[in-house]
Formats: sequence, C-alpha cells, structure tokens
Amino acid sequence: MTRKFALLVGDGLTKDFVGNSFNTSRPFHNFDNNMVGSYYKFFMPNVKDIHDEILDLVTKHNLKNEFDAIEMFSEINKGDTRKECQLRRYLALSYSSFQRELDKQSKANWRWFNWIKTNKANLTFAISFNYDLLLETTLKECKIDNYRTGSNEKHVGVPIFKPHGSIDFDIQQPQYKNVMDQLTLSPWLWKNYFSLNQVNSMIQAIPSTHWLLPRLEADIIPPSQVNYQRHLDWVDKGFTIYNNMASEITDLIIIGHSYSVCDREEVDHFLERLAPVTKVHIVNPNISEDLTDKLESLNLEYMVITDFITMPE
Repeated sequence: MTRKFALLVGDGLTKDFVGNSFNTSRPFHNFDNNMVGSYYKFFMPNVKDIHDEILDLVTKHNLKNEFDAIEMFSEINKGDTRKECQLRRYLALSYSSFQRELDKQSKANWRWFNWIKTNKANLTFAISFNYDLLLETTLKECKIDNYRTGSNEKHVGVPIFKPHGSIDFDIQQPQYKNVMDQLTLSPWLWKNYFSLNQVNSMIQAIPSTHWLLPRLEADIIPPSQVNYQRHLDWVDKGFTIYNNMASEITDLIIIGHSYSVCDREEVDHFLERLAPVTKVHIVNPNISEDLTDKLESLNLEYMVITDFITMPE
C-alpha cells in the first residue's frame, strides 16, 4: 500500500528551526530579536495601548509566558470590540515582522526540510496551528505545490489547513493598484473594528508587500483561546476537505504540538477520523499523557519521538 502521510504542526516546528535566535512566544518583546523589532515602528503607534496593557499584566502578575498575559487580557476586555480586534491585528503584524526575518534563514541543513523533501511524494495534507509561514515556505522550497484551504489561492497541490489563521489572511478587499493605494486607506482601517472575526467569507492571501499594513479583519485566534471562528465558511471548508481525505492517511505526524486544552477539540476531530490502521508519530520533547491516552482510547498505533533528532520512518 502506498504511504500517504499528513502533518499536524504546532509551535515546536518553528522553535526547532530558529533555535535560540528567536523566542517565538514573545511577540510583545520583538521575539527577543532586535532585527524583528525594527519593523514594529510601522504599526506600534496604532496599537501601543494594547502593547502596554499586555506588558503591564506580565509585570503585575510576574508572568513568564506572554501567552498567559494575552489570555488574561482577553478575559478582562471581553466584549470590547476595539481591543479584541486590535489584539488580533497586533498579532498578525508582529508575527509578520517575525516572518520577515524567518525568510532570511536558510533551510538547507534543517532536518525537517530535508525529511519533507525526501518524502514529498507521499504528503497528502497538512494542518498548521501556527500563524507563521514556515510550513508553507518549506513546502515551496521543496517544490511541493500547496494551497491554504478556504482561501482565494489556486487549489493545486497539497491542502494546508490553518484553523487558527495566518499572518497573511484577510477578508476580501478591493484590489489595490500598489502599496500606496492601501497606505492611504490605513488610517481608515485602523479606525474600523470587526469583533470576533464576524465577517464570513472566503479569505484572501495578501502579498508580502502588505504584511506590515493593518488587516481589515485579522483572521487569527489569540493564543490560549478556543477557536471562535470555527463556524466561518473558510474554516469549515478545511475540516470538510480533511474529513474527505482522512480515511486514506496511513501516517499522521504530529510535530511540536502540545495538545493544549484550547486546541484539544480540534485535534481530537482530526484523530477521530483516522482509519484504524493509521499510525501516529508524535515528535515532541514533552509528550502529553492526555494525547497518548486519547490515541489509546481510539486504538490507534503510535510512536513517540522525544529527541527531535530521530525522524519518523
């Protein structure tokens, strides 16, 4: 039987690539990288109050994890349309700044680049919980055609489903002739807010030239939040495509996903639709017992790889 594998990736994939050069969990501290911080000047004046409030929570509660501060911020400001929208824009723009530097890093000696390149003929589906585009650029450099489900991209190649959004997702907007056209609209965009990703339509992938400009609606789920955009058509389309392909998957490779409580319902959806003969490979230095318990309850065979060096076979 021909092997058909799917990828499910979390932040651990990006951490494995960047090593100590960036801290992927600190968007409010420029990811601990001065080069990333150099891009913040383009958007910071418009979201400074969000930035300052998050950092105040970090200091006041002595938090080591900025994602915890984001969770607290979201709870405190529940119902505040402006702050909720601006937080998502901040995340889209900060991770876009991170992506600018990420794109400068060579993948030539990265173990996952070489593994995917070797096994590219067998890749059938990919799921990414990351905002960044590392998975997409890796597939592109491996010469694997791909597209994001629910987007306006040409549907050719491997489908990539990003249920929590992406730095380059936005709702459909007029086609601008050039960046200057959109720059003139930026003040208007910053003053208009959409609550909880309420516009339900196909998403468009914006070009890299627009990454540091405000999204009309940043289709992003903040860290530690349950997916409140699950009902949107473009998200539902990703689940539907997966459902139609799941029974053919022989290997699901979970890379660097923590199986956190807020993501669990979605991850369980993917696991529960696998064929009984599918083998699950968990690549993570910190294995969740809840995840292995779930796999055992489904009678799915699994292999645990904790060193991030041993590659799935």
